[in-house]
Amino acid sequence: MSKITEKYLYEGIARLCKEKEIDDTTIVYDGDTFDVFVSTWHDSFSKETVRLRGVDTKELYGENHKDAVTQTNFTKKWLDSKEENSPYHYPFIVRNYGEDSFGRIIADIIDRKSDNILNEDILNEFENVKYKE
Repeated sequence: MSKITEKYLYEGIARLCKEKEIDDTTIVYDGDTFDVFVSTWHDSFSKETVRLRGVDTKELYGENHKDAVTQTNFTKKWLDSKEENSPYHYPFIVRNYGEDSFGRIIADIIDRKSDNILNEDILNEFENVKYKE
């Protein structure tokens, strides 16, 4: 399905977390970190914070605020548009590669309808956002 072939721990389907009490907006912390509901087994699901694998966008509260806002808006628009145009209740595939030191899952996000991969689209859209190990 995906162009990415590295070994992952598990795969689940996901939808975005929304702040319904406030204004129904997607919970996106910055261009590479956001919340999703992941369904992995028999309609069970959990809220997870995703950190995009291989991507390191600018921090919203850092010195590159303008770039960070642009990158965050790109991620939010990508997620929202894919979810709005999806025939699936869970429009994304989350491919989990493990956890980072903050407990976020390191993942690829794949649109189930088009097979587009958010990680790759960000890397193609912006310079200097590839995660450096």
